[in-house]
Amino acid sequence: MKRSPWKLSPLFSPHSIAVIGASPKGGAGSIVIRNLQRLGFAGTIHPVNPKYADVLGYPCHPSLETIPGPVDCAAVLLGDKAILPILKTAHARGVKGVWAFASGFAETGEQGAAMQREIRDFCRETGLLFCGPNCVGYANITDGVGMYSAPLPRAFRKGSIGVIAQSGAVLLALGNSSREAGFSRL
Repeated sequence: MKRSPWKLSPLFSPHSIAVIGASPKGGAGSIVIRNLQRLGFAGTIHPVNPKYADVLGYPCHPSLETIPGPVDCAAVLLGDKAILPILKTAHARGVKGVWAFASGFAETGEQGAAMQREIRDFCRETGLLFCGPNCVGYANITDGVGMYSAPLPRAFRKGSIGVIAQSGAVLLALGNSSREAGFSRL
């Protein structure tokens, strides 16, 4: 797998990913794993959920702490109240990047904004890279990595166009546009 030299590499080009909240019953956790498979992720995928022994053919771990070996990045598919505790656990474990799908932060009012500030402050203090909260995720097509909570478009093509958008719906629309555009990162 090609590795990017930029400082965001632990988040956007990890060697191993913990998918916290993975389930064999569907939902965003299984979508993230299927997207990683579709992109050809060459690293290690670690589903995390205490309810299951395996998820989509991968051994499932009861917690982030029980995963053997290093974990570069974590996809968190749990509710808003779980995010900061998981960030603290991830940092203590040596995880360098975390993406969180959860909503319920600044977009919901002052209480959510306060939680979001706590997350921001923790990440600034520790240097933990964080994508979120309330974020559909990203796809790094160049390196075959994606923590994306919606199924990647069928028309997705690898190319040289990188897109940063405020809306995940915009990214899905671009990827599904079937205009023969090729993307490096969304």
